[in-house]
Amino acid sequence: MPNKQILFGLLIFFVTLGGCASREKINPYVDLAEVNSKITKQETQTSVLEEEKVSEEKDARPAMKDLSLHARGTNTFLDKLASPAKSSVAVQEGEGILLNFDNADIFEVIQVIAETLDLNYIIDPQVKGVVNLRSGKKIPMDQLFTIFKKILHVNGLDIRNEGSYDYIYVSKNLPPQIVKGPRQIPGLREGSEVVIQIVPVMHLSSAEAAKLLEPYLSAQGAVHDLPSQNTLLIRDYESKVLDALQLLSRLDISPLSSLKIRLVKVEKAPLYDLRDELVEIFAAMQINKKDFEGVSLVPLERVNSLLLISKNEFLLDSSQRWIRELDVVPSQDRDNIYIYNVRNSVASELAELVNTLISEEEPKST
Repeated sequence: MPNKQILFGLLIFFVTLGGCASREKINPYVDLAEVNSKITKQETQTSVLEEEKVSEEKDARPAMKDLSLHARGTNTFLDKLASPAKSSVAVQEGEGILLNFDNADIFEVIQVIAETLDLNYIIDPQVKGVVNLRSGKKIPMDQLFTIFKKILHVNGLDIRNEGSYDYIYVSKNLPPQIVKGPRQIPGLREGSEVVIQIVPVMHLSSAEAAKLLEPYLSAQGAVHDLPSQNTLLIRDYESKVLDALQLLSRLDISPLSSLKIRLVKVEKAPLYDLRDELVEIFAAMQINKKDFEGVSLVPLERVNSLLLISKNEFLLDSSQRWIRELDVVPSQDRDNIYIYNVRNSVASELAELVNTLISEEEPKST
């Protein structure tokens, strides 16, 4: 029995001695740099990392993007509207005639122009009116008769040839009219023929367009509104219809065509704080007033950007400079304030979730 105890004791001694020897071989200090250098690194990435990298590349957006519409946004039916025909003969010095009338009686005007045109004319006894006209430069002789007819039309008069005489009369009832469709608008000319012109309105309401054109028609002219089709029917002398449509072509324009739009990414500052600061600055600089807003600011929380809208390119440039000045990390004297640009969620929803987590009390240990 004692021999077995001696053998068992020797066995434990040698095992303990071997363990000590193995512990002496273990180096308690590990050089992480050396371990890291021995690790074989592969250039290829997992599919998850690859997808995230592609997503980051897609999400990369420029700091500023111009979203302005560069199309004119005009009424396509009026784009090719013919301008009044210009004289093919150059006006030499001394040619033509200056017309300057201030509250002149229509009889005096007719007399001056008719004598210049060498017309034989008869005036209806009912003809009455006053003319105010001032030409900035001499009117070529080949355009004088056209202007003469316009003066008559404005005063509700007309002229027609009756053999060797021209008869000037009050046009109470317009003669039979020719109906012209929208595609015939480019063919309108300076003429005394009475027409009914169909005009589709594209960017204004037809009722608003009718009110704008009514003052520019003759006393016998009329404009009828078809609200269900947003279309106008204009009845007047062809020259007056042409004048009205040339005015409409400059008014019937999309409001978006004149707007300048920029999307500016906010990198560091809180989005709504930056917006509020800009509102105060623009008010102080009188860029935005109660009755006029020079630059509209729209915060887009999902993309953490400000949308700037204005009709003035200079104001947008100035606004962008202010954003660059103010888009900085908040002052360091604020404790525990960190800025995180949300990429895949809505910032307000994420903020609510974080506040809920922070406000929760830790479970008490029992």
